[in-house]
Amino acid sequence: ETHFAAGCVREVRVHNFMTYADCTFQPGHSLNLILGPNGSGKSSFVCALCIGLAASPKVLGRADSVKEFVKRGEDRGFVEIQLQKRDQLV
Repeated sequence: ETHFAAGCVREVRVHNFMTYADCTFQPGHSLNLILGPNGSGKSSFVCALCIGLAASPKVLGRADSVKEFVKRGEDRGFVEIQLQKRDQLV
């Protein structure tokens, strides 16, 4: 049994977002690390979290508008974040 506190990020799904065509991340219930070589998408994942949680793109210092995060050559993209509704065991 695993305990996820209310508000924990359970899943992040991106489509045509920055460097990602389609990707789903499922963080664990405790400490999560994002490791990888330069250019592997670590910062893109952090941007997805911020944009998906309604932060202004200007806060990230990468773009002035959300549309600038759509993958080059694509018309649309999205970030979908699922949060834990309430404390519960899964």
